[in-house]
Amino acid sequence: MKKYKVIIGILVIINIGLITFIFLPHRPHERPRIVNILNIEDARANDINRKELLHFKMKEKLIDNSKKLRAKLLLSFENELPESQADSILKLISANQYELDKMTYLYFKDINSLCSEKERKQLNGFFTRILEGGPRHKK
Repeated sequence: MKKYKVIIGILVIINIGLITFIFLPHRPHERPRIVNILNIEDARANDINRKELLHFKMKEKLIDNSKKLRAKLLLSFENELPESQADSILKLISANQYELDKMTYLYFKDINSLCSEKERKQLNGFFTRILEGGPRHKK
């Protein structure tokens, strides 16, 4: 009997924790801002922030397009699309990914051109941390 009371007590605590987690407001993930990473506060900061906002708006559109194309491809099993149509969707996904990668490359190339030598090294350090799967914010 005592075992059941302990188990019920544990389950009640877990349920309260889960319900609290669901209803508490969550802090949205904030991506690091280039001007904060490089500690830029001069007139370039406004230019870089503007370019960054524009880049992420365009990037969001491409990512949404990729999601739609992938959904269309995966839902094609239900509709039994011919292999040629599936291949066509795959080519569109590849082209979309190419545009996304190219846009990101050109964006960082543009930002890099606005940076001093010291800031370029910091930017390269940021890229290295991302590529290694480390934290985006340097601690």
